[in-house]
Amino acid sequence: MVFHFLIISGEDEEFVREILIDSKSSFLTFHKAIQESVGYDQGQLASFFLSDDDWGKGQEITLMMMDEESDSLLMDEVHLKDYIEAAKDRLIYTFDFFGNRGFFVEVLDVAPEKNLDKPVVVRTMGDAPEQIVIDAFGDDDMGLFDLEEDEDLFEKGDLEELDLESLGEEW
Repeated sequence: MVFHFLIISGEDEEFVREILIDSKSSFLTFHKAIQESVGYDQGQLASFFLSDDDWGKGQEITLMMMDEESDSLLMDEVHLKDYIEAAKDRLIYTFDFFGNRGFFVEVLDVAPEKNLDKPVVVRTMGDAPEQIVIDAFGDDDMGLFDLEEDEDLFEKGDLEELDLESLGEEW
């Protein structure tokens, strides 16, 4: 099954990204696809929040556990299919915790008969809001932490861009 996600920003109405991703993918794979599609430093903290119809934050799915007593889930341990079921399901993707900034993410469509090996950007419009990079170590090239490479996940630059129309009438 493939999810077709729409990603928008409350900061800039010109900004749009649409990403197709397999339902068996982890939230970490989706996080990396979003980060690459906007050109952000992937070493910064980020979280997804399940959302209701009014964009209220629900369960957190985070990049790394900051508090042992938290009931948050880890991105690399949960899959999209476990929390996304149908078109109109919503997420909030927070890419800037200190500024409380993020993207609104909504499922536009679900293709149950399709599969994808890796995420695909099908629409790019506008520039992403500027990312504020927090440098906890006094080194301009280093973020809060470094993500270890995972051979099962796509590498930087491996994300494809293609025209939505080339995927057929379902989209």
